[in-house]
Amino acid sequence: MKRVSGIILASGESRRFGENKLFYKINGKMLIEYTIENARNSLLYEKIIVFNPAVNYSVLNLNGFKIAINYDYKNGMSTSIAAGLRKVENNIDGVMILLGDSPLIDQNIINRMINIYSQNDAGIVSAYNSGIPVNPAIFSSKYFNDLLNLKGDVGGRFILRNHPEDIIRVEIDNNALLDVDTKEDLKKIFKN
Repeated sequence: MKRVSGIILASGESRRFGENKLFYKINGKMLIEYTIENARNSLLYEKIIVFNPAVNYSVLNLNGFKIAINYDYKNGMSTSIAAGLRKVENNIDGVMILLGDSPLIDQNIINRMINIYSQNDAGIVSAYNSGIPVNPAIFSSKYFNDLLNLKGDVGGRFILRNHPEDIIRVEIDNNALLDVDTKEDLKKIFKN
């Protein structure tokens, strides 16, 4: 089994939500707790979570997680990826980029992608939906410099576009892809 670090991006500003959505309680748990539990219960070798400095993360159970603080969070997602990547152990084979506001990316999806990555030589394993790349994605260590050099509010899609020959595409169900930008999104996700 290849060693994959999970980097949970949790340093956004939640502008559309009106408050820090990751700490909004739904069904008795904060939104970010769903993502944390999914990562904790998965095959991820190492777990890293990236916050901005304004976040009081002491209310969370982060046992087993490394914490990265992104002081440059206002300059976009790329800075959060870089902050998380700087915490990765030297012997890691790859990183999985996870969004803190995607509670339905559960341990089954995470494990499936890690297993596919471990059984193949591809440098990237990415979730896709109807032919479109979506989160999460695993990038092998050969892409770490590319990830560190991303600029602005972009994730790994730039790397995906430049290396289509090195990608294994994993089709993911529509429902698992729902992320939270508004309180209405929360109602859709947790309608059951």
